[in-house]
This record gives sequence, C-alpha cells and structure tokens, in this order.
Amino acid sequence: MFLTNKIDKYKKTIIFLFFLILLSIGLSSVKDYGTTNDEYTQRLKGLITLNYVGNLFLPNITKKFKADKELPSFEDVPEQLRYYGGSIIHAPLAFFEVLLGIKDKKNVFLFKHYLFFLIYFLSLICFFEIIRKRFKSWKYGFLGVLVLFFTPRIFANSFYNNLDMPFMAFTIISVNFGIRLIENIKFKNIFLFSFFSAIAIDVRLMAILIPSIFSVTLFFNGIKKNNILSSLKIILILFLLTLLMTILFWPFLWDNPLTNLVNVFKNLANHPLDINTFYLGEILNVINIPWHYVFVWIFITTPIIYILTFFLGLSLFIKNTFQIVPSKINYIDIIFLLILFIPILIVILLGSTLYNGWRHLYFVYPFLVFFIVYGVYFFSDFKNFFKINIFLIILFLGLIDTAFWMTKNHPHQYVFFNRVIAKNAYKNFELDYMAASYKENLEYLIKNEDKKSYKIWNSSETKLFYPLFSLKDSERTKIIESEKNEAEYWITNYYFDRQSYNDEFLNNYELLNEIIVDGNKINSLFKKKLN
Repeated sequence: MFLTNKIDKYKKTIIFLFFLILLSIGLSSVKDYGTTNDEYTQRLKGLITLNYVGNLFLPNITKKFKADKELPSFEDVPEQLRYYGGSIIHAPLAFFEVLLGIKDKKNVFLFKHYLFFLIYFLSLICFFEIIRKRFKSWKYGFLGVLVLFFTPRIFANSFYNNLDMPFMAFTIISVNFGIRLIENIKFKNIFLFSFFSAIAIDVRLMAILIPSIFSVTLFFNGIKKNNILSSLKIILILFLLTLLMTILFWPFLWDNPLTNLVNVFKNLANHPLDINTFYLGEILNVINIPWHYVFVWIFITTPIIYILTFFLGLSLFIKNTFQIVPSKINYIDIIFLLILFIPILIVILLGSTLYNGWRHLYFVYPFLVFFIVYGVYFFSDFKNFFKINIFLIILFLGLIDTAFWMTKNHPHQYVFFNRVIAKNAYKNFELDYMAASYKENLEYLIKNEDKKSYKIWNSSETKLFYPLFSLKDSERTKIIESEKNEAEYWITNYYFDRQSYNDEFLNNYELLNEIIVDGNKINSLFKKKLN
C-alpha cells in the first residue's frame, strides 16, 4: 500500500515519461520504413485536391506554386479513386509539402511518415484517457496503450499506412470526444465530437457508425432521464454539424454535395476489384473470400496472449451483463462491443471487398484491446490471488516476448504471425503485400554494388515503381527496370511470384541479400552470374 501511494504521488511524471518513451521509440524508427504501394497514389490525390481548392480560392498563388506542373481535374480521376476518402489527410500534407519546398521524393514520403506516426501517437493519448476513465486507474490506461503499441503489425503500419492507420487513429480520437459528450453535454463537446467524426468519415465512410452509435446512446439516456426532446435536439445538432463538416473536409463533394455523397455510398456498396488474395494456401479472387477471412486473419496476426486475454474479457463481459451486476456494467463497454463487431458483421453480410489481410478493419482493433484490459480488470476481482498473480505474470511475459520479437525483426513487424502459424505462414498467407521490404534490399544494392546504373528485374506482382521512392532521387534514377533477359539484378518480395528459385535458377544467379522473418523469406536480391 505504501509503495502504491508513493507511485500515485508521482503519477503525472510517470505518465509524461511513459509517453515520452513511446514517442521517442516511434520517432527514432520512422527512417527505417520505406515507401509502400498506396502512398504515391494518395499523394497525387492530395495534390489534385489541393490544386482544386487553390484554383477555387487563390488561383494566382496556386498558378505560381504549380509552375509548369499539370495535374488532372476531379473529372479526369478514375471513379474508384475519386469516390474514395482520404483527402482530409492528403490535401493538407500536399500543402505542407509545397509550403516547405520538399523536393526529394524520399523526403516527401519520410515527412509524411513522421506525421502519420504523430497522428497515431495522439490517438494513443486519447486511448489512454478512455481506458483510464472507464477503469478509474491510470495503470490500466498504461496496459491498454502498451498492448496497442506492442502489436507488431499495428506498430509497423503506423508509419506508412496512409489510410487504415489514420482512420484507426481518428476513430479513437472521435470516440474519446463522444464519451466526453455523453458525460458532459455542452456545445464544445458536440462540436469536437462532430469535428473528429467528420474527419474519420472522410477517411473511411464506415466511420458513420461512430456518431450513429453515440446518437443512439444519447437517445436512450434521454429516455432514462425523461428528457427525450432535449436529447433529440442534441442529436439533430450533432447530425447537422457532422454532415456539414464532412462536406467541408471533402472538396470532391462541394460542387454537388448530395449527389456526390450518394455516389460515394454507391461506390462503397459496389467496389469491385479484379485482384487475387492468397488465403489458407489458395489463390482466391477478392470477391470470393469466405466469411471466416477476417476472423482468421485477426487470430493469426495477433499475439496469442492478447487473443486469450480478449476471450477472457469478452466472457467476463457476457457474464457480468447476464447477471445484471449494475456496478460492473458501463455504457462504454456496450458501445465498444458494438464498434468492434458491427463493422465485421457488415463486411461479412454485405460481402464487402477485403484484401491484404484485415488492414481495412484495423480501426476495430483498439476495441479488441479494450476487452483485453476488461479481462485483466475483472479477473483481478477474483479472490484467488495466486491465480491472479500467475495470470498477470504470463501477460507481462507475453508483452515482453512480443516487444523482443518486434526489436529482433525490426522494421519488418508487418509480417508478424503468431506461433500458431508463423513457421509456415508463407505456405498459406500473403506476406509483404504492401512492398515494405524492398527498401532494405534496394539500399543494399546501392551501397554494395558501386555502379552508375542498375538494370533490375522485379519478378513479383508488386510494382517496383512505388518502393523506389524509399531512395533519394539521385539514387532512384540509377535504378532501371529492365526485362528479365537484359537485367543484371533480380529482386522479389515473393508476392504472387511464380518463379521457382531452384538449383537451375541459382546456377545463373547468386544471392546478394535476403530478408527472412520466422523462416519466411520476404525479399531477396540476386545478381546474374557472369558466364
């Protein structure tokens, strides 16, 4: 008790140092991650949006900064990209790119990686607040943040995933302000909740669930307090503010807001992609993925101890709910359960297009983490202190083990699979689907093969064009993508690579460098042998 009181006395300092350490880990890691598949396209979309807004309000200044560069108009952008969200993230990033005069493309994307991580870091602070408030202890807040931070795939994606991770971050921030609104109904909280909900909606339309769920909560609170008219008024204000800010933050909607918004919904409902995914050892078209796809991906890419503790938390929540223990039931628990499972059910029931693992649903993961903390919190209510201590020790060791794995395999946490599948993951699932592994081997090539140019063949279905922006412009221009028979070098991340790397191949090529994680090859660089 004395020790606990002593620690609580310095809790503000401890909390500050805790987040300072996490921030330092993140900022020191940014440079280790390269440019990935989606980033170039989203940068272009940001520039197109910025150009549109600039021509609308400041045409002369826009013309001066644009100089001789030609950018397509909204009308010329393919529908699949035009109706896709993310402008609220990428237009401001494009503005800062121009304002700061960042020329080298590597530095452009590196700058964005820093900002992506900072957005994620701010969401960790909000997540801490949510957990601390719910379980009335800053120590449980620490636990929630540690589990979220030390989830390998989430950590790696926080630097370069330019839609799924900002969406997750703004979902957390929005929910934080939603809880503030429920607990203290005033215009400031309505505005902030609407503001961050609109940002989340502009990134991914699925975020409409957040204000919808909180509006239902406000409605039932009004019934409970016999003040339904006041609640309906608040819900109406919330709806109008969120709608207005959603349109304001999404310039594509401006010329015809309602029609364009309907088109966005149509695009979401019918988003056909003729691409394949590798799942359970089979190549499937993404429109034919089975119902269990999401559940399997979540299970195999989350540390086992987290999964087990989640099921403990979920079972204790069900037990507390059915036993109707008022002191153990909180509206936050129900909201988080809905945010966790409704999107998954929607995806399954509507047959929504999913690919590249479950990254499109990363935004539900913090709410899975919430039930991990829930499990620890209510398991600690049991009077068997021996079992409690054993459980906490196992969880602590699981966190350390995960952190050790992340350090050992840095910066390739994006191919984490738990021990159930890790050794045979390459036989059953996609690995480096975002081309994050190329950076290391491209840098190896530049550093160890001193030449004026490098003719290289990429045998993967991944386009080499995108990860080349991991290099400085002066280095990138030395890389010449060539046909197989003309190339001196061969690179692959094995993504739908149909080449057999057998003895016959190795008779003609020597291995220069390869990246292996848990026995799974994720990138290899070869050099043609001289005859």
